[in-house]
Amino acid sequence: MKKVMSLLVAVLAMLAVSSCGGGKSPADIEKSIYTQFQKGNYEKGLDIYFANIDQGDEAKDQGQKQVDAQIKALAEKVKASAAQGFEIKAGVKSFEILEETIAEDGETATVQTKIIYGDGSEDTQSSKYVKRGGKWKIVFGGK
Repeated sequence: MKKVMSLLVAVLAMLAVSSCGGGKSPADIEKSIYTQFQKGNYEKGLDIYFANIDQGDEAKDQGQKQVDAQIKALAEKVKASAAQGFEIKAGVKSFEILEETIAEDGETATVQTKIIYGDGSEDTQSSKYVKRGGKWKIVFGGK
């Protein structure tokens, strides 16, 4: 019984560590965002998006607090217009990750996602990612 409990604790510890987000691929981040959109949780999906923005050299140049404030202000504007846009298209019916391409150097990636809206219209989005501190971050504006 003691061995079973020890094994159970070890498995739970591994699951807890692996779910902390450090090992998320760019496609995993996209899935998290679009899953929330599909559920109608537009604000939560955008929270995930903005939490994964690469601040890069801009944060060093302007100061982290100023960049955080700019991102927060932009996030509020985007949340309001995105929710309205999704409602016009009757929400996100489904999505599919078409392709995840990670550069040979392992430092940049692109994810192609197909979105099918509730009104039947479709769109394909391309998101660019960069690896910072061992974690994938979204390149805002796809630069």
